[in-house]
Amino acid sequence: MRQNIEFKPTPELNDGLYKLQMAMKQPDKTKTGVHGSKYADLNDVANAIRRANKESNAGIAFVQSVNSELGPDGKEHMQVMTIITHTSG
Repeated sequence: MRQNIEFKPTPELNDGLYKLQMAMKQPDKTKTGVHGSKYADLNDVANAIRRANKESNAGIAFVQSVNSELGPDGKEHMQVMTIITHTSG
């Protein structure tokens, strides 16, 4: 299930990620876990990234997919894969 993708950062991507990180704010914790703790779900995190990206004009785009498979133990194992790109190509 695990995929190894070669990562080749570019100066433009690095600059965009820096701008994005400088504009990031902690996402709101809108969900409550089974033990009563509040947390930010993946949608909250993605929305925080989108807001920061727009504010900073960082030129970052991302897509996410959820992969799942049954392990040898018979349990479902899930993985979120994120691909990050920059407008420079």
